[in-house]
Amino acid sequence: MIVFKVAFLLEFPLVRAEKKTIGKKTSKSKVIIKADVKEPKLTKGKKKALKISCSKDKKELGLPPYVLDAGNPIGFAHIEYRLTPEVNGLVQVYIICWKGIAKVFAGNQVLMYRVRTTESTVWVPVCMHVLRDQMTIDELEDFHDCEIYVNIYTGKLQNESRVKLEKSTQFFMKQEDISSEELVVPVYEEDPNTGEEYNALTSQDESVERDCIFSTTSLTEWIVKLKMPDLIQSTKMKNIIDSVLKNESVFCKEYIPVAISHAMKEERVNNVSKNSIKNNISVESKVLRSKDNVHEHIADGLQIKVSGEVFFTDPTISIFDCKNTNAAILKVFLFLGVENLMTSKQKCWMNPMIVKVKKLNNLDSELLKQKKFKSVFIRYSIPGIAEATTLEREILETIRFDESHAYFTHKVPKLTVTEFIQSNRLFLEICGVREAEVKADIHPSIFGTKHKDKHLAKRMTPIQYILDMQDEIQDEYESIEVIAVTAFDLSSLLIPVWNYTCKESCHCPNNLLYQNRTPPQVDLDLISTNNVNLKKDMFRKRTNALTELSLMEKGTSLQVEVYFMAPVTELSKAIYFRHNCYTRLLLIIYSANVATSLLSEVLQYNQGNFTKEIIIPDLNKADSEYVNFAMNDEGYLSGFVIDDGGTFVFFLEGIYQHKLVWLWKKYHKYPPEEMTIYFNSDFVYEERLYKAFLTLRGLCIITLQKPLRDILAQNAFYLEGNVPIPAWQAAKKLDILFRATTLKDMFQYNLLPTPDELLSLSMEWGVPIKWRDNNLYVQVSKSSKQE
Repeated sequence: MIVFKVAFLLEFPLVRAEKKTIGKKTSKSKVIIKADVKEPKLTKGKKKALKISCSKDKKELGLPPYVLDAGNPIGFAHIEYRLTPEVNGLVQVYIICWKGIAKVFAGNQVLMYRVRTTESTVWVPVCMHVLRDQMTIDELEDFHDCEIYVNIYTGKLQNESRVKLEKSTQFFMKQEDISSEELVVPVYEEDPNTGEEYNALTSQDESVERDCIFSTTSLTEWIVKLKMPDLIQSTKMKNIIDSVLKNESVFCKEYIPVAISHAMKEERVNNVSKNSIKNNISVESKVLRSKDNVHEHIADGLQIKVSGEVFFTDPTISIFDCKNTNAAILKVFLFLGVENLMTSKQKCWMNPMIVKVKKLNNLDSELLKQKKFKSVFIRYSIPGIAEATTLEREILETIRFDESHAYFTHKVPKLTVTEFIQSNRLFLEICGVREAEVKADIHPSIFGTKHKDKHLAKRMTPIQYILDMQDEIQDEYESIEVIAVTAFDLSSLLIPVWNYTCKESCHCPNNLLYQNRTPPQVDLDLISTNNVNLKKDMFRKRTNALTELSLMEKGTSLQVEVYFMAPVTELSKAIYFRHNCYTRLLLIIYSANVATSLLSEVLQYNQGNFTKEIIIPDLNKADSEYVNFAMNDEGYLSGFVIDDGGTFVFFLEGIYQHKLVWLWKKYHKYPPEEMTIYFNSDFVYEERLYKAFLTLRGLCIITLQKPLRDILAQNAFYLEGNVPIPAWQAAKKLDILFRATTLKDMFQYNLLPTPDELLSLSMEWGVPIKWRDNNLYVQVSKSSKQE
């Protein structure tokens, strides 16, 4: 059975505002509302004298110390909320507050206890357990996406007879509880010290739970039970009360829109559109109608809005507060928790992925404020799974986000989840929001209007002027800028690790190869210099607000927590033998004979799949007649081959348990002097990286005019605009790739050039000569054999 733990902490004022009429009684009498006046502070001597006088009064009246005089109530409250979208599943709680005593009604239950009182306020905790049967998978999905509205009404409620007829003025405590310092202490309407057993939880009927059950449209029974605060709730409440008394800020969660995985979002959009067309009701009208029903009767009360996703991400406890208050209730805090929300089978089947963005530390806030940034938020994207954006936060040195999302993975391809954990990293972008500048009216001026221009007294070339104007336009119109990037390696979740919590340093976006996560599919039917090299931005990249040096000096870091509700190891083992899984192999060969033999073997294998004789392709004349056949036959090997002079690089990808595994078994025994091979049989992939090379018979073969190290040693390589950007990126990636030690690092750091970058590299430094093919594809006829 699911147990929802719901608790409230209400602050009632001891002195309420009073209304009085002044002057003569007329139809339009003036109303004056007195502000809350705090009780005068008493010195220690006066407090002691007051206690002595009170004890004397009790002795004169003959009242023992465990008798509490309540007097008149100082506050009333009515709380109602609905945990699920079910129509009749409404929980209602009524509260009466005296000075130091509270009485709570829920269904047929009544709970009374002594509460904490300060000089001017009374703090009243209200705790309850809401029980219901286990939810189905569809109900869990709906509960994850639902919005929960908690309404709090003040004033003496006329619709509850017990509250209206309440006339208690005296309560009793147990003698052993007189000196108790607990947050709440049970009190009773009858003396519990007479030897008879009494319970603070009372009911008017014999069955307490029977009247606490209310039916819903899904025929599910809900049970509400009033409880005393448990250890976690009591500790949190005490800390909040102490922080409020010290005028310290209390960090509470805010309402965060639910994040839905891509697969579930597409499915629900299709379902909603079909249903709305069928019933001739638009989706917008449905949303507006539901919102109107929710806000139907909250005009005179307070409201807290939360999402059902909170119970999946933070099942232990989550704290929310009410942003708007009134004179009757000064503060309202909401505590939510749950037990047994999902069964073991549901956790294994749905396997939610929990992502928590916690805290950003050591941010250079002064520099960002100088550059007119007003707020910061974080966004991230998990390929094929989901994407999310946090709320905007004020720029401080330490920013606490504490935002969590749960993504169900049962409708996401298992291979997508495994590939992301194995060979990708979770990238988070820290984005800054600039202040919107108000443009002043243009007025004529003899000496110009740009008196702050740093180039005012300089003669500028046209190129310098264009670049300067580009920076000015970007500064003027771009309101959101990525100021830092951090990445997390989640591969440890496959060990398995139950919980992954890590703090990683932040880096400048211009210094990372994280942007090109999905290589673009280039059209190779017509390859030209303009088609390849001019796709990128012609101008230089804009300078970042925070440089790598400033981020390193400050030690800017971001803390993130990621975990699954079920182990992912069984998931990864189950998909290895699927037909549509791909694997990848990288070989760096230092022998020309071995490289020639491998290329011949790969081309012969592809020739059997393309059904025509393979010739060494010319990159400027790609033939597309093989595409239709090869699209249906996934047996070919794709990738690239680079002749670097004395080094030959082969990157091959193909179906798992096919040719690549056989090649690895053949070549992995070569000594390190002849070959370095990178292969991991545990890594599987959903798609090919170089599917665009179909028109090149699967392989892009590049012969460089000089070794890569000589190309990188040229000074002209680093001059801006001298080398096409795609070719420069390909050379930079290949240089780092040769220094990598594992295949996992190559994929996580995005070191493989994209198809357009390889073509640009071939156009810039490639030579149109045959690739060491003296013995390549030498087909000997029968007549030549006889001779």
